[in-house]
Amino acid sequence: MCDVILLALPFKEYERTIRGLAPLLREHNPNAVIVDIATVNLYTRGLLRSLAQGLFWLSTHPNFGPGAYKKRRSKIKGFEIFVVEHTLPPEIYQAVAAFVTACGFVVTIRDADEHDVTLAETLYVAQRTNQIWKEAGIKRTPFDTPSFRAMMDGCDML
Repeated sequence: MCDVILLALPFKEYERTIRGLAPLLREHNPNAVIVDIATVNLYTRGLLRSLAQGLFWLSTHPNFGPGAYKKRRSKIKGFEIFVVEHTLPPEIYQAVAAFVTACGFVVTIRDADEHDVTLAETLYVAQRTNQIWKEAGIKRTPFDTPSFRAMMDGCDML
């Protein structure tokens, strides 16, 4: 049995997965840690609160994706990981946060409501703009201005 279970799955699978996972952990490995890495945390955190009671879990949002990782040439230094809630004992949480920070990430504690509202506004605008530009066939040219290059860099990351 695993000591850390990373929930990297579609939203529609979260409830079913946690419902199946929680009893197994309670019986076979109650010290395991479930790590939620969803973009939107209110829903997933709510599932963890209700279905994983008595277990250790960490509700997070790595504030980057594969596009940003690739754009930075696989360098993680400075990427932010939001922590919205956890059930870890304080000394364990501090050790995990210190380890993740030592790896180069920035760990930031955020309120889940604030996180999700802000993300809904900013991520939606970025993703919708990217979709519009792709549908319109906007491409880089030899004459791009610095601001246009920066906007295209943003589209490349999505």
